[in-house]
Amino acid sequence: MTLTAAGDTGVYKTGEKAKPNTVSGHRDGFATLCPGATLYSALPEMRRTAGASVYTAH
Repeated sequence: MTLTAAGDTGVYKTGEKAKPNTVSGHRDGFATLCPGATLYSALPEMRRTAGASVYTAH
């Protein structure tokens, strides 16, 4: 999906297009430390696990 920033988020400027991952952390779209470093570093493995699920549309 492509999102358009409605305002300056600290990551994207107003009107800028963003293509976040389906499984993303808040900091991917907004200037924040959420989620914490431990969870954020786990997101790539979560994406791989979710993508490998038999319930994922391929």
